[in-house]
Amino acid sequence: MQLLLVAYPLCLMLIELVILLGVSNRFFLREMQEVKSRCDKLAIIINKIYNCVCPVLETSQENDGRGMPKLPNSSFEELRKWEEFLQDHDNKLHVIRLLSDRCSANNLRDSVNNMLRFFLSNKLACSFNLKEKNKADATMTKVAFEGSRSWTVILASMTAFKNSVAKSGGSLHYSIAPVDVGNSVGRWLKDAPKRYLLDLKCDKAVGASCTKVPPEMLLVPPENFKLV
Repeated sequence: MQLLLVAYPLCLMLIELVILLGVSNRFFLREMQEVKSRCDKLAIIINKIYNCVCPVLETSQENDGRGMPKLPNSSFEELRKWEEFLQDHDNKLHVIRLLSDRCSANNLRDSVNNMLRFFLSNKLACSFNLKEKNKADATMTKVAFEGSRSWTVILASMTAFKNSVAKSGGSLHYSIAPVDVGNSVGRWLKDAPKRYLLDLKCDKAVGASCTKVPPEMLLVPPENFKLV
């Protein structure tokens, strides 16, 4: 699944690059379109399998009697309750342990992706970016993720994981500086619409031919909604 989520955007980027460079070889362009079409179909199939046999989270096994909200959060109200849950010091430490277990010593991006997927649905993630920088022609105002309690917990989880690896005599193969973690968080949030589109393509009510997330299926942030 991870390989697909990396390869699929790269395929799209390659096609766009070919077009920008003005490549006129019709055969090559036709073959690239065929590759994209096959990737689309494969993504739908794998996403269905993944959702059926690899559930993101069984919170009932990890709740530990703390009243932890059901995850991943799929609405702004659920996310608000999640942020309130993280106000408690013991709850925060519990979540840090859960998140650090999802980290990888070899890849920062995988670590960040696994942690974000733990508590944030693709649908809700479409409404966020790292620093709340909205384009002038943006169809929807996005909310800043950086500075939230969830952001703080991700940084703390990376530090906890690094310390755990060091105690066992190992080391990470990447930097966990906030700027590097932020870049990976920003990328995951930016790619949320692509992942959400895959989710929608698995929905018979939407159909596999859907090429863009319908605006009415996006979550609009409540007025003046802030996580910070």
